[in-house]
Amino acid sequence: MADTVKSTSALQLEFSFSDGDTRTVSIDEPKTSINLGATAAQIGSYVKEHNILLGDKTGANSKGLKNARLVNQTTTKLDIG
Repeated sequence: MADTVKSTSALQLEFSFSDGDTRTVSIDEPKTSINLGATAAQIGSYVKEHNILLGDKTGANSKGLKNARLVNQTTTKLDIG
């Protein structure tokens, strides 16, 4: 067998809450043909406006998107047998 290489990506969206808590939501394999920055901002605004995420400590309201980043990862499985 040969070594195998696997590449993945995830858009990680970090939301903040009025009680100081944060939560990260990860979207695996996002489309790269769209503007991810603008899309992340739209998601953040939607979450805040419609209050669809609550803090897990005290049920606090979301203040919106705090941070967004695209994480790319490549792993190599070596065939040593």
